[in-house]
Amino acid sequence: MVTRAATRTSATTVTVTISPVCDDFSTGAAALAVGGPADDRSARAYVALALGLGLMHMVDPEPDDDRQLFEAIRDLFLGQEVAAADPDGVAARLARTAGQQAAHAEG
Repeated sequence: MVTRAATRTSATTVTVTISPVCDDFSTGAAALAVGGPADDRSARAYVALALGLGLMHMVDPEPDDDRQLFEAIRDLFLGQEVAAADPDGVAARLARTAGQQAAHAEG
């Protein structure tokens, strides 16, 4: 178990505990179990997403933070599925500017 202390304000200290369950192996195995990519980079992306939203919850909690985490993980998973199925299409979409993307969606 890893414990880190982070200063939230000058008067408050928040302690963050990171469980060893969040290692690359367990995350990769979980992704593989649901048909997702199980490589180290994907596992790190899921862990980073969960830790980032966990930190946001500590400083600015919202009542539906658990739902937001679920939706973010789902969206990352679906994005990886789309990228695997159509890598050229995803690359083209990411290369467009916001204005070009809006024009492409309209026409």
